[in-house]
Amino acid sequence: MRYAGQKRRATTSKLYAMDKDYNKVLQEAKRLHRLDGEFYIAKMQGVYTSVSIMDYQIYKFDDVEHWKFEGRRWKKQEDK
Repeated sequence: MRYAGQKRRATTSKLYAMDKDYNKVLQEAKRLHRLDGEFYIAKMQGVYTSVSIMDYQIYKFDDVEHWKFEGRRWKKQEDK
């Protein structure tokens, strides 16, 4: 029940992080993708964005960084 003057709160959740600042995107992506255990950061048109594993497999981004959650820490994966 809502009282007079109260507004309904939106219940949508973010699926990815996006910003021009790399550090902000990295920090938010680590929080958002915690359950997934890994994510990619791509740079498109001067803006950094986090990319889920499924989106990466579908769209095949060019310039990305791969991050994995290993041993209670996030680690940047080296190219092989």
